[in-house]
Amino acid sequence: MPSLPSSTEFVLLFALRSEPLHGYALLQQVAKDTQDQVHLSPATLYTTLARLLERGMVEEAGEVVNERSQVRKQYRITAEGVKSVEAELNRFRHTLSLLQPQAAV
Repeated sequence: MPSLPSSTEFVLLFALRSEPLHGYALLQQVAKDTQDQVHLSPATLYTTLARLLERGMVEEAGEVVNERSQVRKQYRITAEGVKSVEAELNRFRHTLSLLQPQAAV
């Protein structure tokens, strides 16, 4: 069973679910996915990415050059990262199913 990610790890893995992204695009995707409720600092982003790389949940996916000729490293979710996101989503769904009957009271 994959280890469960922290909330920061989860939002980063979730943001990478559809395509590889570089750091700035990843920050933008997290904000979009969370309806602008979560904004990560670059320090938090890169510290968390380093941890996810070490744990095999993300991997480097090459580099892209932007319009200002800046080279940006891209990251993609691995199969292990996908398993972790799915496990966390299932845990959330289960917890919500337990709480929903109580919410109707």
